[in-house]
Amino acid sequence: MTLMHREIMEQPEVLGRLYEKNEAVLRALVEELNARGVTKAVFAGRGTSDNAAVFAQYALGVYRGVVSALALPSSMSAYGARLSLRDCLAAGFSQSGRATDALLVLEEAALQGAPTLAVTNDAASPMAKAAKYHLCCFAGEEKSVAATKTFTAQIYLAASLAALWGENRELQAALRRVPEQLAAFLAAPPDSLPRLAERFRYADDGFVLSRGFNYPVALECALKLNETCYMKIKAYSASDFYHGPLAQLDEKTPVVVLADGMIGQMMEAIEWRKPKERALPPKDWATDGTRGKRPHNIINSLYIDAKDCAVQNRKLQEKYDRITETEVRYEEFMAQDAEILFVAYGTTARIARAAVLKLRKDGVKAGLFRPVTLWPFPEKALRECAAHENVAAVIDVELSMGQMIDDVKIALAGAKPVRFVGMGGGAIPAPQELVDEAYKALGRCGK
Repeated sequence: MTLMHREIMEQPEVLGRLYEKNEAVLRALVEELNARGVTKAVFAGRGTSDNAAVFAQYALGVYRGVVSALALPSSMSAYGARLSLRDCLAAGFSQSGRATDALLVLEEAALQGAPTLAVTNDAASPMAKAAKYHLCCFAGEEKSVAATKTFTAQIYLAASLAALWGENRELQAALRRVPEQLAAFLAAPPDSLPRLAERFRYADDGFVLSRGFNYPVALECALKLNETCYMKIKAYSASDFYHGPLAQLDEKTPVVVLADGMIGQMMEAIEWRKPKERALPPKDWATDGTRGKRPHNIINSLYIDAKDCAVQNRKLQEKYDRITETEVRYEEFMAQDAEILFVAYGTTARIARAAVLKLRKDGVKAGLFRPVTLWPFPEKALRECAAHENVAAVIDVELSMGQMIDDVKIALAGAKPVRFVGMGGGAIPAPQELVDEAYKALGRCGK
């Protein structure tokens, strides 16, 4: 069990005691906010805590009608601006309580006499000491690089503040049920999770979409995939996604949609466009499809004059030569000094790329040659890439029983030994399997 997984499983216990331990502070804060007639809030945070602050914006806006904004701390730290914070609740979110920018906002707000709140996991932190009110996550030490239990603690505290300040008993009751509901979910997660993880384990980009209260969760989901899976993935409001980012989408791009009841009701009827009637030109060239209106055309070289046939064949050869000259495409990855060269395309190229990085980390100079066009096959480019004196062996990797292996062997013409790794039936090799194959090809023992 990883540290991150262990801390995820601790969330129900953390949330179960959270309101009780912070109730006195919450009530004192709400009493002052009501007494001063505060109707605006400014939030400051970075990373995960910034996402929790976005959740707080939704919670206070929906359940108390508070107009709020993110403080843009850089306007103060980088540009020396003095924001007018006197009539606002100034709240800083930070797991450690040491976020310099967020601390600066709290200190400035305190100088202006504004009520200040810190939401951290450390009661002895600078932010906890700088703010008049401190809500503690009581999550224990978070050892994983990726924050989990402190994020849910922060948004739980934000929701608790909104429920108490907004005098919403229904929300208060719902929050009391959350720890038990979360424990039940974690005890029996959906059966689809392992299958989905396997399906997308080689994805390197994508989107997370949502709206409303799930939008900050989408932001956090994208951040977690960034820092744990190294994916170039970005979160958007589902509405904003249609204004530009949609152009980046294709049929292979993974998209995660966090859909609550609101998004589930966002349905519109499809309006099918009726094709315009148009006159089609006669198809005198067609071999079939005439519905008996005329005899079929027959195209057969047996009925072409020998001289005309030779001319036609020369034209076809010239066309093939032009395609070979202008349309061949390929990609090389760390192949310049490689001693082991993988040749792969499609999904296997992604896997081979991961194997190359692992081998390089272990001190083995590996590289990848990825044919983009399989016809015409980039024979010349592969031959030149493998001709480097460092290359000891070439490994052809395919999700088949060898559709490309002959092309590879023809291109190398016996200049370098070629090994084959192929899987049929839908099985996908792991990067470590290719690493092991590389060590075999080099006659070494793997690390």
